[in-house]
Amino acid sequence: MLYAVAFAMGYLLSALVPQSRVSLVGTGFTLAWAIVFSGDAPDLADVMESGASAGYKATSWIWVISAPRYAIEAIYLKELQARPWQEITSQPLSHTYELGQFWWCFQAMACILLGWHVLAFICFKLKDRSKQNN
Repeated sequence: MLYAVAFAMGYLLSALVPQSRVSLVGTGFTLAWAIVFSGDAPDLADVMESGASAGYKATSWIWVISAPRYAIEAIYLKELQARPWQEITSQPLSHTYELGQFWWCFQAMACILLGWHVLAFICFKLKDRSKQNN
């Protein structure tokens, strides 16, 4: 699912960026998005807590629409489900994760995928309107 989201992000960037620069911009954009908004560093708990700094409060919505954040959470939860240790079910999980949220992560990524595709479609339709046949 994460690959499909990255593919949709590439569509959007190809609509917005000139062809000569799209590969460089696309690589930088997707890597930066995946690293910064994955919820690992900065920690998702620090970003989403009620006492977060003003910068995190203003940009916390980006972590909500970030597919890498949900992909990492889904992988983490699947890894934990394979381990029958008592500590996993008795103590809170790191990064604000909760057991049983795997399918929610998958659904969130599907919605994000749809959103990127809609944005790409709109950009393609609005780009170079003079060249399109009516």
